[in-house]
Amino acid sequence: MSSDSFTITTSENEVELILTDTEVILQLGEKIRNEVRNELEDAKDDIEDAPKFLRGFIRGVMRIAGKAADLKLACPVSDIAKADYTNGTIVFTYSHKPKIAFEDITVDEHDDKRPALSLFTEADSMEFVSRFNVLKHK
Repeated sequence: MSSDSFTITTSENEVELILTDTEVILQLGEKIRNEVRNELEDAKDDIEDAPKFLRGFIRGVMRIAGKAADLKLACPVSDIAKADYTNGTIVFTYSHKPKIAFEDITVDEHDDKRPALSLFTEADSMEFVSRFNVLKHK
């Protein structure tokens, strides 16, 4: 990532939105990534308690879960026409909309699914939008 990157994080560190010179990235926050890694590490001891024929399957699922925690959704800045902050959420207007857009990502918060882009504070969201639009007009 560029040394000029700008990151905003939700209040409970569930999600991060990162702006670099070339792309916008949405990913799980470090707190959640660490929780997943710790849970998987703790679960390793339980594998030996599982029936032998299931152990390989369980290890495979655990590897997938570990990799999933580090997944990032990225979109080139060049594919986003502009960013706005509207009705409590960041909204991107795409010149080339990706198959999975940032607006498609939701977070299950207290049994209520909310768009990930609505979880950032207003101040952080407005700063992100401002920096994005300045970058677009360089």
